[in-house]
Amino acid sequence: CMAYLPGDGALPPVCPNLYALGKRTAENMLNHYAAVDPGRSYTAIRFPWLVRGIAQVLPPGQTTVHPGKLDELFSCLAHADAAAFIRAVLAANRPGYACCFPASRLNRLGWSVPEIVKTFYPQVPLRRPLAEMKTLVDLDGLRANYGWEAQQVFDFPHLKVAGVPDPLPDRT
Repeated sequence: CMAYLPGDGALPPVCPNLYALGKRTAENMLNHYAAVDPGRSYTAIRFPWLVRGIAQVLPPGQTTVHPGKLDELFSCLAHADAAAFIRAVLAANRPGYACCFPASRLNRLGWSVPEIVKTFYPQVPLRRPLAEMKTLVDLDGLRANYGWEAQQVFDFPHLKVAGVPDPLPDRT
């Protein structure tokens, strides 16, 4: 279950399998090493779905997708932006431990933030008012600490989600 929205690198991870548990263990190790040697930079990066373009998420002619993993907040990131984020982290060389969740500003459903929150995360505590949430992933810290923002933003069409009522059924 999601601890809060919008998500960020401090969001407690969901570990439903050994792969996810291994990633969490690696984050804990980095945090430990940062405490032992605080002068060095230790950065864990939680990449969302890395994509080349809209066609990778939505094959041509398809308008319905499966919900996928809700712990990724329907986020994605272009390969070039992922590489740019890694370069920004290396250039910043910020001492200590950081866990980052870089993502595109737009979600891969093409829905508004309120539509997604009300449909998929109605019980999740909000860290800011819903009306002020422009994204499901809080990117402010990444801009402030690394001077980074996704440049390749895919404008996904409004998609239907299999088994989920469309919040705007009359939208085409």
